[in-house]
Amino acid sequence: AGSGGNAPQSRLKRIVLIGDHNQLPPVVQNHVLSSYSNLEVSLFARLVRLGVPHVTLDLQGRSRETLCDLYAWRYGTSPGL
Repeated sequence: AGSGGNAPQSRLKRIVLIGDHNQLPPVVQNHVLSSYSNLEVSLFARLVRLGVPHVTLDLQGRSRETLCDLYAWRYGTSPGL
């Protein structure tokens, strides 16, 4: 415990989250709770909207080029996607 009733200081300097705010939104089966709490917005979408610094990757190596062409419209002008 910290002295004088102060909360202990965290040594955490950075946190790294890996995800994609362009993916499908979360699925919440309780529609009332979902709309009331705005749960249809993912954590990553919320962070990007708040202006949290982020990096958008512009290359991928998992899909064949023919599959990439199917969803390239979603990612804008990134030539490697």
